[in-house]
Amino acid sequence: MTGNAGGPGDTGGTGPPPPSEPGLPWENRHQVGFVRALVQTAKGVLVEPQATFRRMHKRGGLGDPLGYGVLLGTLGGIAGQIWWVLLSAIGPLVKGSTEVEELVGGAIGMVVFLIMMPALVVLALFVWAGIIHLFALMFGAAQHGFEATFRVVCYSHGSTAVLQAIPVFGGFIAAIWVVVAIIIGLAEAQQASLGRAAAAVLVPVALCCVCAMLAIGVVVFVAVGSAD
Repeated sequence: MTGNAGGPGDTGGTGPPPPSEPGLPWENRHQVGFVRALVQTAKGVLVEPQATFRRMHKRGGLGDPLGYGVLLGTLGGIAGQIWWVLLSAIGPLVKGSTEVEELVGGAIGMVVFLIMMPALVVLALFVWAGIIHLFALMFGAAQHGFEATFRVVCYSHGSTAVLQAIPVFGGFIAAIWVVVAIIIGLAEAQQASLGRAAAAVLVPVALCCVCAMLAIGVVVFVAVGSAD
């Protein structure tokens, strides 16, 4: 006689399926607590990115990672903007040329920018995730689809954005560490080698830098030509 027929959970004699990823603290914030989940997720990405992204859910919707990325990305952007305004005001203050019109204009511009910040963060997250995933497809580092890449970009950006609160060098540190975090996260989430993940991230970054340098060169050339 044959053995009993397997139930709905039968895997055909291959044993129980492997447990799913436990998820990041932010993905379990209802049990962990909102603030604690926020802090633990950011700390994990900044300090232990490999282990952290290994626990990340590869599926589950875009809402959780997008909310995390927008929240911390906005807070980090506000912190960076505040430092930029303060540093920009040092020159006029030293020279004693603090006209009311300049202060009011700067304040209005800052308020408008801060209001637009969440929308700008959302746009940046989708654009960068799309670009990186496109190159991940080209380099064979996209086994688990766009959502896994999007999650890595959101959690990396949100976690490193808080570094902008560091005076003067915060923005530079955040820009470097977000690239490192995305490379490590992409390798873990897409089960790809670090080399393929690095290529998928660094190639578009390098192309953007080249385009920016060319644009600056064109502007300088036009400015010099018009001055002559």
